[in-house]
Amino acid sequence: MRRSKGRHGRALMPTDRCGPPLPRRSGTRPHLSLLLLCCIHSRAFGLIQRCNASEVAGTNVVVSNCSSGSCVVSVGYQARAHVLPSGTRREGYGSVNARELNDFGDSCHFDGTIVLSGPSSFTGTYTEYSTIMRRADAIFADFLNFERKGINYNGGVYAVQFEYVDDASSKEQVTNSTANAYRSTEADFAIAGYSSALTLYAAQQSYADGKLLLAAGAASQGVYSQNNLTFGFLPPATRYLTLSINFVAEAAKLIDAGQKEGSAVPRSSCASGNGTCFQSIKVGFVQESASFTAESCAGAADAARASGLSLAVDADGSAAPLLVSPQMDEAQIDETLRTLDDIGVNVLVVCAYAPTAIAVVMGTNRTRMPLYATLTQVTIDGPQFARAVDDGAWPLEYTMGAVVWHQSFPGYGDFSGKNSSWFAAKYRERYFEEVTYQGAAAFA
Repeated sequence: MRRSKGRHGRALMPTDRCGPPLPRRSGTRPHLSLLLLCCIHSRAFGLIQRCNASEVAGTNVVVSNCSSGSCVVSVGYQARAHVLPSGTRREGYGSVNARELNDFGDSCHFDGTIVLSGPSSFTGTYTEYSTIMRRADAIFADFLNFERKGINYNGGVYAVQFEYVDDASSKEQVTNSTANAYRSTEADFAIAGYSSALTLYAAQQSYADGKLLLAAGAASQGVYSQNNLTFGFLPPATRYLTLSINFVAEAAKLIDAGQKEGSAVPRSSCASGNGTCFQSIKVGFVQESASFTAESCAGAADAARASGLSLAVDADGSAAPLLVSPQMDEAQIDETLRTLDDIGVNVLVVCAYAPTAIAVVMGTNRTRMPLYATLTQVTIDGPQFARAVDDGAWPLEYTMGAVVWHQSFPGYGDFSGKNSSWFAAKYRERYFEEVTYQGAAAFA
């Protein structure tokens, strides 16, 4: 945290007044962040950035050779941070955006700045959800700095500043980006970006340097079990599909008991009055290759067994998920789905990120799989699903998925005094889109 003097002994000048960001013209989309130039020294907030983060020695966790899925990890002690690729993007938002507005009222004095720095995906696979998380950070920074007038700590009032370095959605770059981010800004805390796969390694880097890491975009338990300096905001990945599985089981029981209307297909085992719905269900799985999706499918299988549902098995007696990937074409996806159809799957669990999940659901329509239900993990309320439905992908409207957060959820934050609908409205007003749970976790 930055107190009354800068790094070189120069007194820091507290701000005289703080207010919301300058108003923008109606109809224009506000930028997420203010691009920071290297070697900025903000006298008002004591923020210092070095031009070359590799000058700062520390323990470096180096990830390499990830082409086969698993990676090689090595550690260098008392080493300078590895130089990032030329043109790697850096951005920041928070206290440096505080400004005096002549038409704003109360004064707000900051004695220093709490800096949170880490990797974020500006390019690559995880760009969209990473953007949502950075936007949520910006809303939080404006709330804390402008509306709440800072945070009280140890007799002083502090602003907050977020700093990011692009990890390119790459396991091989994320540790370098993590170290560069918090070393170059002398951050008080490290923050992680989106994806359990990347945060697994970012957490190793922050732990090696003794930094507490706040992880808002990782649900895999392996991220947190590897050390005691990683703090998360999401429920475990193994629980993401539990409610959906339980819903299917309870619905089948109600149909069998005559308390719920069944299928309109006369010969269906789940038609009203047949009494055979529950015992006819066979759950099958497709899974994208990632730690988060693997844990989600494993949790769903456990939930199905616990509820008494049967898992579809192949000729070898295996109920293991069939793998799908974004690289598969329609013919390959259809072949995978026909394999599941052949073993009687009628409840399909899709453990995959949005692009792959959308491709699989569209494949179930092409192959005419006779499914009672298609369950996805936390993608149904996301922007990619919404855009696909708007573009005419109607089968997605028959997909179910429990969500870990929704703007209609009740309750108010103890610290912020805000509720989910307030946050969703702020996001919509500022970015002209609906926010997903990744944004809510980042704000939290």
